[in-house]
Amino acid sequence: MKKQIIKSEFTYCGYFSTLLLSLVFATQVNAQATLYNDGGTLHTDKSSILYIEGDLQNKNTSTLENDGVIELMGDLTNDNTAQIKNGSDGTSTERAYKFIGTGTQAIKGDFSNSSTRYIHNLIIDKATSATAVELQTATYVNGSLVFGSTTSGADTYTPTVYSSFTNNSGKGIIKTYSGSTDYELFVTNPSENAVMGYAPLMINGNQSNGFIENRGAQGVGLGGFSRNVSTTGVPYVFPVASATNGYNAAALTFTSLGATPDKVSNMFVDATGGVGFIRPSCVGCAGSPADNSGFNYYFSSNPCNSSTPQWIILDALPTDHGYWSFSGNAADQYVIETYPNSFPAFSGTGTDDWRMISRAGGISSVPTGDWNTEILGSVSGPTDLLTYNRNSPCYAGDGVPGGVFTGFSHFQMARSGSSNALPVELLYITAQPVDNQFIRVNWATSLEINNSGFKVMRSSNGVDFEQIGWVENKTGGNSTTETAYNFDDITAQPNVVYYYKLNQVDFDGANKDTKIVQASIKSESTLDITEFFPNPANESTSIIINANTAIKFNVELYNMTGQLLLQNEINTTNGSSRFNFSTDMLPQGNYRAVLKSDTQVFTRNLNIIK
Repeated sequence: MKKQIIKSEFTYCGYFSTLLLSLVFATQVNAQATLYNDGGTLHTDKSSILYIEGDLQNKNTSTLENDGVIELMGDLTNDNTAQIKNGSDGTSTERAYKFIGTGTQAIKGDFSNSSTRYIHNLIIDKATSATAVELQTATYVNGSLVFGSTTSGADTYTPTVYSSFTNNSGKGIIKTYSGSTDYELFVTNPSENAVMGYAPLMINGNQSNGFIENRGAQGVGLGGFSRNVSTTGVPYVFPVASATNGYNAAALTFTSLGATPDKVSNMFVDATGGVGFIRPSCVGCAGSPADNSGFNYYFSSNPCNSSTPQWIILDALPTDHGYWSFSGNAADQYVIETYPNSFPAFSGTGTDDWRMISRAGGISSVPTGDWNTEILGSVSGPTDLLTYNRNSPCYAGDGVPGGVFTGFSHFQMARSGSSNALPVELLYITAQPVDNQFIRVNWATSLEINNSGFKVMRSSNGVDFEQIGWVENKTGGNSTTETAYNFDDITAQPNVVYYYKLNQVDFDGANKDTKIVQASIKSESTLDITEFFPNPANESTSIIINANTAIKFNVELYNMTGQLLLQNEINTTNGSSRFNFSTDMLPQGNYRAVLKSDTQVFTRNLNIIK
């Protein structure tokens, strides 16, 4: 179609009279400066283009009816006495306001009435990449929001030769703020395809075009992007961004809706530092380990992975990133997904758990404090943690999932931190000579998570250690029951004191050293008695006696005032003997045990904590 410039009284910067004036453009009309509609009725027909090199202002009880395409190089203004709406031709798939300018363009005035003051199809296809259409008023779009003149698939917009006459390949963005004032962009059409042509979904994307940028201020509760939803089982995309953290798209797939249609509002919010914390907790642990970090949940059988045991660990939150805030019907149920590309500051490893977690609060609140309490409380049940986990076989997507959530709140990513994951919980480690021939290192765990195994380290001075062996886990890496291990140092020399420790290694390479123990081989008769373990103790504790002959011991337990509380007799055998003692009837406090043989007396201290 050849472009025509029709010069008439309305193509210049002039005013329409207050008389009713109906203008039907059946071709392309070029308004060379600002076009004012002042008290009249301006109508564009289907298959026509009104090209305006400046601004379009609809004022003073005017009516602007659009069944065609209005291309704008400048701003669009509609005051609160004027109407801007569709014409009567329901067969048109255009009805579009296209922003094609080079710099910042603005939407001003009043566009917040879905019957008389709205934009039907809003097309962003600017001449210059990374430039914005800036909202300076709340704006309703009751058709489709589309990035790119030739973008197909939108619910109410199908490109034609007229609507795609100008094609800038989808350049530009929308800003829902001007200065420090926030405004709402509301797509009232409830179709999942009412928003199309946005940039590929990602987290912290450095895209220049094809998204909705909000200001990112915490606690605003106003502005951002809203859309109606009405269909379950399909993703509704929120292609949102902030100037600080870039493009951070999210999608909600609803499993049930409390209202139809339901207005769901969203913004991405910047946050310097971190957003809250994850309080330590552990479901399925043997007790509550002191080194427990973050949220830990043990599944004895994972249906997503051949019914093998599985730990879910969420103990790391991103820093200097931000979070997603949503509002909507409290009865809605949905799955949320965000979409990572490259996120070095929160990259983790390929075996980490990755999941979206929620924190209750309105869109105008700031989600400080503990996020742990709602990791289970806001979802359908514990197995939800397996089903919606980025590295779970149950999840086939490429994003970071979370769900099934009920109601709306704040969301951020959480993962298992490689340096903070719940460690192997060591019950004890000992070293003792066996028959004066070699030294045996014994240890046991009460809890294992992602445990690859143990490096056995030895030193002759207690400072410089070298690896002398490797012991692989017996549990497959995960266990909540006591597991015993040992390693025989057959290279130990007589009359040398050796120091031993373990370096426990996770599957992802994280590692941690145990405490140091010592032992030596002697030519003469030997007798070694370990300290109590565990110590402090709760319900029970143990000691190991290493001897090269059978010995009888009288064991007496005293409190710190010297009162004799318990008395028992134990008998050792040649080698290593372990003795278990019940402490569940003893009150919390400090105690001293005295072990007497015919020739020697040993004392060991014990601390009991209830």
